[in-house]
Amino acid sequence: MKRVVLYARVSNDGGRHDTERQIIELKTYCQQHEIEVVESFQDFMSATVPNKDRTFLQKCLHFCSQKENNVDAVLMTELLRLGREPWEMMEHVLFFHQHHINVLFTHENLSLYNPDGTENDFFQIFFALHSSFEAIEGEKRKIRLKNGYDKFRSKGGIVGRKQGSKVSLEHMEEKYKPVLKELRHGTSIIRTAKLCDVSIATVARLKTMFRINYNGKK
Repeated sequence: MKRVVLYARVSNDGGRHDTERQIIELKTYCQQHEIEVVESFQDFMSATVPNKDRTFLQKCLHFCSQKENNVDAVLMTELLRLGREPWEMMEHVLFFHQHHINVLFTHENLSLYNPDGTENDFFQIFFALHSSFEAIEGEKRKIRLKNGYDKFRSKGGIVGRKQGSKVSLEHMEEKYKPVLKELRHGTSIIRTAKLCDVSIATVARLKTMFRINYNGKK
């Protein structure tokens, strides 16, 4: 590996410090191994959000797919930074494999390819086991959550928004008019967040909510 891209993720914009910590850790790793960092991407989306809707993950994949960027590998601190849904994770591993781009998870010391460029057989075994365990744990989390809600309801509790509290699209349109205006003009998510003084996560959520594509049209 000579030229790498760094990818860091936390569940929301409130964790910006955590992504910066991940980036610092990855840069330190690169310095220790004399690896050049050509770009870095920081994502503030929950792992439960479909990968196709995680803007900065998609930007990362697009950057890596461009031959002129000459990317050898993508570095992440751990497997969970890529996601939690096994099938989606497998799709992205397939993407890296098809483009012959290595992916390295530093905490697990796990990489798709060996230093000599051959495929790492252990990666396939470990990744399959991890994906299976994560899928099982995901189902357990859903059951625990459901049991908790059922117990709360049995005691008279009400789960969900209070009646009449649901925010309408019209309300969001009015509240975030400047943000939506910038997005529809084709301004990037990061620049829009800076111009309108709102979080990157909020801008990304509005972009999805109002179905504004990259050319700024609804």
